Amino acid sequence: MKFLENLFNLFKGLALMYLAFVFLAWYIKGHFGKYFIFFWINTTVSFAIYYNHQANKIPYDTRTGAEIWEANQRNDY
Repeated sequence: MKFLENLFNLFKGLALMYLAFVFLAWYIKGHFGKYFIFFWINTTVSFAIYYNHQANKIPYDTRTGAEIWEANQRNDY
């Protein structure tokens, strides 16, 4: 049974890679097809959102939960 499960997992992985390749091919072709303007707008907006999010990312707080709790109780942000 373990062999069949591993074989099934292999087929799942191959199918997922195939679908990802088909999607990427479709998306790239879409930039030069009939509705190219929508693909380019989507790509531009996606990059803008990604880079804006990276610029506005809050730095990671390395304090423990107890330290944050105590600071909030003292209003010592």
